[in-house]
Amino acid sequence: MKNRFGMYVIVFCTAWSALSLELLQTRVLSALYYNNIVYLTVTVALLGFGISGVFVSIFARRLRNPEKLASISLGLFSISTFFCLRAASYLPVALPYSGTLIKLAISYFILTVPFVFAGFTLGLIFMTHGYDIYRLYFFDLIASALGAICFTFLLRPFGADALIWIVCAIALVGFIIYAYITHLSKWYIASLVPLFLLGLICWGNNLVNKEPVYYKFAGELKQQQAKVECSIWTTIAKIDVWSEGTNDSKRLTQDGDAPTTFPSALYRERQLLNQKDSKSFLTPQSIPYLIRPEPNDVLVIGPGGGQEMVIANTFGAKHIDGAEINPATFDLVRGRYRDYLQWPMWSNVSLYNAEGRHFISSAGKKYDVISMTGVDTLSALNSGAYVLAGC
Repeated sequence: MKNRFGMYVIVFCTAWSALSLELLQTRVLSALYYNNIVYLTVTVALLGFGISGVFVSIFARRLRNPEKLASISLGLFSISTFFCLRAASYLPVALPYSGTLIKLAISYFILTVPFVFAGFTLGLIFMTHGYDIYRLYFFDLIASALGAICFTFLLRPFGADALIWIVCAIALVGFIIYAYITHLSKWYIASLVPLFLLGLICWGNNLVNKEPVYYKFAGELKQQQAKVECSIWTTIAKIDVWSEGTNDSKRLTQDGDAPTTFPSALYRERQLLNQKDSKSFLTPQSIPYLIRPEPNDVLVIGPGGGQEMVIANTFGAKHIDGAEINPATFDLVRGRYRDYLQWPMWSNVSLYNAEGRHFISSAGKKYDVISMTGVDTLSALNSGAYVLAGC
């Protein structure tokens, strides 16, 4: 019974770490390449489990001690997780001028390795403990669900680097328990645990490459000597705030793209007032206010840094609501950059952390102007929601 409980813990650690790793890869690869890499990550995980499943089904019954091999595989899973993620994330630095498809193909094979080890561990456990498969699979499903929940709540406060180390540590704990149950040689533990600690000491908070690729907007900012003031990892996108230094403005990027301006309120309002008085320059955002001058209620969907909020106020809007879907952007404009932007403190402005369509349906009011410029559906793309779209 003691060993049975230990097996439940081992399955839990393996499944939790594998699912968390899969979700982490969607964020890391989206920040490095493009947001549709979420589909690549799912394929990588399935390929790894598929390879290990075939191997287990063919060779498992020929193995003399499958459980010892499973425990070694779990240890290799914990080590290969951080090593392969670092190797894949630094490919753009190692091969800066290689084609994107080449780098993606190499990343594809590198990132498959941890899932091969995880699948091999679970496959051998399920095969050798078939009499208890229902309970084992129950713990596998519970661990996977908790892995998704933990990813949602831990990514932002810990960041990608720290969360990857947590994933590796949980898998390593499962390996140590499994090594004790299977009476594995202490040499394996003495080898793998120092490897984990060495990786943690050497790479620590630099496990994931933070340099933007040249073909993204963040790459252009980097070439212009712009500097990152702060970075926040969220389940929607990696948020970076850039200080350009050459003018009175800042930029916010989502996964290195989809830029939004953080204008200095005094600078932007002065510029917009000049445009309004002279009528010599029109922006797409200002056209609705020429059709409906000085509106009573304005809704801005996806205000980002607040340029449209400033425009609405400049053209005489009595009250302005903003619906921002990303909680990190919402917190930045209301917290750290509140004094810099100033518009969040205006008495006629209300900012909500909400999705635009849901906010409109639940607000219970009508708006004279609804402004929505360049709203990127990154949240749907990152989650893979488009696979549910029908013809």
